Amino acid sequence: MHIAYGYEDNDTKTDPAAVRKLTNLADRYRDKFTFTRLKSSHAKVLVYDDVWATTSFNWLSFRGDPERTYRMEEGSLVRNRQITDTQYARYLQLINEQRR
Repeated sequence: MHIAYGYEDNDTKTDPAAVRKLTNLADRYRDKFTFTRLKSSHAKVLVYDDVWATTSFNWLSFRGDPERTYRMEEGSLVRNRQITDTQYARYLQLINEQRR
């Protein structure tokens, strides 16, 4: 499993406790899990099995504030093994190239 994050040069909007916990998991399960800080990425992508999902919705930072007004978000869901495998390879390459 691979988790990659990082949008700006600083981590002021990142939860330090979550980063610490994920880093500890990556250290503990080196052969099964990587957690990587990227130089810059605004992508919201999920790849698993034969599924590739990409969206503009910020899954991990949305707080569900009831006072916040509606904002349109879009995304795509593809269920195709060949396409998913191609995208997985593409994102894995990006993760390896952009590691901090």
